[in-house]
Amino acid sequence: MDHPMKKKGSGKLKKVLLADALLAVVLVVALLFSGMQAKEKATEQKKQAEAEAVALKEAQEKAKKEAGEKAIKEAEEAAIAAEQKEAERRAAEQAEAQRKAQEQAEAERLAAEQAEAERAAAEVTVRLTMGGDVLLSSTIDTVCATDYGYDFSSLFANVAPYLEDYDLKIINEETACGGPEFGISGYPSFNAPHEAQDAMAYAGFNCICMASNHMLDMGTGPLNSTLDYWRNAYPWMPTIGAYDSQEASDTIYYYEKEGFRIAILNYTYGSNAGSGAYYDAPYAVNMLYEDEVRQDIRIAKENSDYVIVCPHWGTEYTHQYDESQAMWAQIFLQEGVDLVLGTHPHVLQPLEQLTREDGHQMIVYYSLGNFVSNQDYAYTLVGGLADVTLRKTADGVVVDDYGIIPIATHRSWYYSAYLLKDYSNDLAYASNPVLDGPSFTWEYASDLVNSLYGDRLRNF
Repeated sequence: MDHPMKKKGSGKLKKVLLADALLAVVLVVALLFSGMQAKEKATEQKKQAEAEAVALKEAQEKAKKEAGEKAIKEAEEAAIAAEQKEAERRAAEQAEAQRKAQEQAEAERLAAEQAEAERAAAEVTVRLTMGGDVLLSSTIDTVCATDYGYDFSSLFANVAPYLEDYDLKIINEETACGGPEFGISGYPSFNAPHEAQDAMAYAGFNCICMASNHMLDMGTGPLNSTLDYWRNAYPWMPTIGAYDSQEASDTIYYYEKEGFRIAILNYTYGSNAGSGAYYDAPYAVNMLYEDEVRQDIRIAKENSDYVIVCPHWGTEYTHQYDESQAMWAQIFLQEGVDLVLGTHPHVLQPLEQLTREDGHQMIVYYSLGNFVSNQDYAYTLVGGLADVTLRKTADGVVVDDYGIIPIATHRSWYYSAYLLKDYSNDLAYASNPVLDGPSFTWEYASDLVNSLYGDRLRNF
């Protein structure tokens, strides 16, 4: 039998043990719950950490993306800005280049205009003309006689207005005008009054050619008197081809206009006076002596821009130039003469342009015929005025135009040269009869000049 105190203590112990067990269970449960909470918390923390990591990663990726996009955008913007800047630079360069080009073009235009103005200012134009033989017969002297002397103005009155268009106006004074001191005379030994010189000057001629076969018809006296009258009454009037001293004979005449210098030489094939007058004064009339002519031309070329030779040459009363004229034309061409204005044949002869091997060109009027005379053939009543326009440029002298103006000699109760365009059959009728050959009519004169000159006719 159990001891009753022993049973009472055992129950109390069980209770204590049970309580301890419950407490342990509670503790275990609490520990388990706490562990579970800790685990859940750890899990949550892990999830949160993972979420935060994901968020951070996403944020980083987003930031990276945004940064990339921003960088790309900035790069694009920078590229656009760079392109724009480059475009602006190119545009600025292009504008600058265009400005410089415009400035250069404007400078070149102004320079060209200035050069053209200087060239135009440097260019000088000379229009020149020459009339043929003024052959003053005793009949003309008589018709021109007045109560107080002589008046030859009618000879030139109908041509003089046209001369105003020219700068250089040359006439061939075929005979001496020595005045009454030596006796007024016609063919074959001519000597005319001084009033004929007045008429030539008043008409406007400004260069007198005097080298002719008739200039010494009555010796050196009438020649010297002619020269004295020119010198005293018209000191500005140049006379060439005949002289009263060796010094004067050795001097070449130069016509000048604004720096344009033209040499004019005048010679004759011979003299009707024979050798006597010439030997007394070999300088009196320029003769066509080859060595002297060549030397004169060379000097003239060295001292001028343009050289004119006025030869008194050829065969009378033929419209064709002869071998002697052809020979002299070649000599003139060889020496570089630019223009030849021929007289003496008393009829018109051809006009042509000759060319040297090196290209130099020379214009030749073989004969200008009579300006005025009393010769009574139809062909001696038709003459011409040379019409030449020259222009000096920086590169040399240019011939802008050349031709011939046909004229007619009227002879009735007055004598006068007319431009053929101003003449008429009524006037021509009064100039007849002629000795032989065709009658003198306007149609005859027109046909003649057309056959000789064609498109070189001027003012007709």
